[in-house]
Amino acid sequence: MVGKIKSGVGIIFDKTNYKVVRKSGVKGDVIPTHNHEGKEIVFIVMQGSAEVILNEEEKYNLNKFDVLNFDGVNTMSVKFIVDSEIVIILVKK
Repeated sequence: MVGKIKSGVGIIFDKTNYKVVRKSGVKGDVIPTHNHEGKEIVFIVMQGSAEVILNEEEKYNLNKFDVLNFDGVNTMSVKFIVDSEIVIILVKK
């Protein structure tokens, strides 16, 4: 088969040029400030809502199916507003 289906949370695919990570959290959970230098980030809310803060100042309130794109050199932190599931795609630049 040429296709692959994976489920669960954590690292879903880890390839040479990209990585796909799925995370879930409950209301109030936080992903601390960090960055991903050398990567382009695609941040997708699959369920629920999350607040993403870039460079400790730009706030984005994202809801189901919203997609945020940014350069991984910028710092990010995430707060789960309600029980949520997110997918983060990290693409090598």
